[in-house]
Amino acid sequence: MDLRRLIIEKKVVIVLDPTMGIGSADDFYSKYGSSLEQVAIVAKPPSGKVYYPSKFAHEDEKYKDFFSSFASLGTQLGIDIYAVINTFADTTFGKDPYYKTFNTEGDAFSSYVCPNQEAFWDYLGAISQEVIDMEIQGIILTGLSYVRRDFCACKKCKTEFSKRVGINEHFTFDNISASREILEEWKKWRVSKLTSALERISNKIWEVRKDAYIIPTIYIDSETKFKEGAELEFGQDPLAFSDITGNIAVHINPWSPILPDTDSDEYAKLVDNLMFTKEVYSHGYPFSLFFWGSVDERDIAILSKIADDINASTVYISPTYPDQYYQWREVHLGLV
Repeated sequence: MDLRRLIIEKKVVIVLDPTMGIGSADDFYSKYGSSLEQVAIVAKPPSGKVYYPSKFAHEDEKYKDFFSSFASLGTQLGIDIYAVINTFADTTFGKDPYYKTFNTEGDAFSSYVCPNQEAFWDYLGAISQEVIDMEIQGIILTGLSYVRRDFCACKKCKTEFSKRVGINEHFTFDNISASREILEEWKKWRVSKLTSALERISNKIWEVRKDAYIIPTIYIDSETKFKEGAELEFGQDPLAFSDITGNIAVHINPWSPILPDTDSDEYAKLVDNLMFTKEVYSHGYPFSLFFWGSVDERDIAILSKIADDINASTVYISPTYPDQYYQWREVHLGLV
């Protein structure tokens, strides 16, 4: 896909990452600035090392001025700038024993942080405050999820959940799923944790800028049973998220990157499973679509039609996959 073609497409907002090879902010805006009304820029990638000078976070030495330079110049040009912050997808902190996340079998996944560590919520809040203070429009929060249904079961999580439902703290996911009531409590408990994390981060942002837009992303994929999977697999409740921020972005097919043809049964099923967004809209909240991966004309046409069919205001497209994408996909889908 030609970058200029992607930029000028109706409803599409491009997500910029330095790995795209787009050069300096001066070079990029001299080529495309006249075509841009809005752009999203990665501020904190899944590595956890930020793309701007920070008082709190580890900085990416190679790209430590990427976000700040693109955001500053874009704002000067009158372009609406949104930051993309990867939250619990964080390889830097995921290796730290204090923040490490485990499944119920005791296996760790070092590219994610335990979502139940409130100290990390405050860390994300501090980073978000630094970013929103750069006079940008808002922040897109990605990776706001658990790894999959059997995470997190670190010592802290096991102790807390076992006390909540009255089971032995050495439980496995098989123990949980054997009881419909306990499985429902597991789902509710994890949803409540992510919702509380989002609320804490959002309030930190609004302390700096009350008018800032906050857009959490929700994983919706046929491989993980759409909205049902967002809640059970990843702990994400779209309506609870939107009630906090007044906004969400539905991440379409994160693990099934081939979009269905618009005249297919698979497309009809996808759109039908996106109709929960009507309730978001009925509350007066806008919502967007989010998509990552290399896109062509066909993909753009399909995403635009989905947006029209469900009344989404914007389509955010990241033309490249995150570095850890294939590892994430296997783990999120339970393939390893």
